[in-house]
Amino acid sequence: MKRVIHESFIKELEEGLASLIELYYHFSLIEEPSEQQSDQLFAILDLALYDQQLAEAIEKVDLQIAEELEIRDKLSFYEELRQLQSLAPSIELSVETAFIPPEKLGSIDDH
Repeated sequence: MKRVIHESFIKELEEGLASLIELYYHFSLIEEPSEQQSDQLFAILDLALYDQQLAEAIEKVDLQIAEELEIRDKLSFYEELRQLQSLAPSIELSVETAFIPPEKLGSIDDH
């Protein structure tokens, strides 16, 4: 009987941790969270100061969010590039020509 209680307690803790991580992930993606959402986010971060497992899970979520934002930024860049190409089809735009290093532009005196 003691073992069953112990296992159910661990399961409840794991489910609670999963719920906190889901909330953290959700609130972290909101650009302008409400005051209540911000308070909940900070409460989760406060708990992580005392719970190493929660702190490690938050670190993993932060890395995942960073990767997702990086992908989103790249997709946004390529979409803007595609829109520019559709506006001026005679101009060849590519990633290589979108960012011309200053040394290839020459100086103002060269013109």
